[in-house]
Amino acid sequence: LVQEKIRKKLQQRVMQQLLGVVVNADKDSDFSLSPNEVDVLVVRLGLIEGIEFNEKRFREMLAEDPSIHSVFKMLRSMQEGDEEYEYGNPVFVCKQERLLEDKGAGGTNPTVDGTEASF
Repeated sequence: LVQEKIRKKLQQRVMQQLLGVVVNADKDSDFSLSPNEVDVLVVRLGLIEGIEFNEKRFREMLAEDPSIHSVFKMLRSMQEGDEEYEYGNPVFVCKQERLLEDKGAGGTNPTVDGTEASF
């Protein structure tokens, strides 16, 4: 029960980081990602601890629909355990165990923007 709560809390924190990075990538606030915005987003997504990120698949999916909405759909699929997503070629895979490794009690985990989140 406690482990399940910890796992869910870690998932929520990773999802918050992902959503924040995606929203901040849209510099001109047009809800569409330009090629430059995608490049910056790819770098930032690759820096988030706790996920495996498939850059090739991400770029393929954005080539079809370069909108913020399409990225949100990818994230929602990860969170909901979409069957096609799980057995197909996922873009994001949440790996909470990486967040727990070598952190110890009261350890910290840096985030993309340089702040720290305690776990």
